Amino acid sequence: MRILLAILLLPLVDIASFVVVGPRLGVAGTLLLVVLSVMTGIAVLRRSGLRAVERLRSTLIDGRQAVPETIDAALLALAGILFILPGFASDILALLLLLPPVRDLITRQLMANFKRYGSVIVTTHTPGPSGAPGGKVIDVDYDEIDGPRR
Repeated sequence: MRILLAILLLPLVDIASFVVVGPRLGVAGTLLLVVLSVMTGIAVLRRSGLRAVERLRSTLIDGRQAVPETIDAALLALAGILFILPGFASDILALLLLLPPVRDLITRQLMANFKRYGSVIVTTHTPGPSGAPGGKVIDVDYDEIDGPRR
């Protein structure tokens, strides 16, 4: 419910930020900041996407838990999308998501929720001669736990 409320309020706050900042910067300054923000968002998405795929691949190869890396990559992608949205409030949120301590805090909170409401175990192994040719097989086991929902 809180996420839905945030999604509904963000455009309103962004419009209000244009009303407040626009007269101070003028039309040209406001448009320049919006264009720079969009370019920054595209750069963040491009850079973080490639790095995220590489980190996820190395994590799975090493047999480590890939959930934190996946959450971090999703948060970086969200930052890029927020930069692309026109508005200064979404840009501030995107800047916050670019900070590693903020992403780490969100990741820890999400991991705590995952542990409270269920678990996912991901294992990888290289198939034998009868398996898929030249690839890895990813087995996923999960436990669905009914618990209190918010």
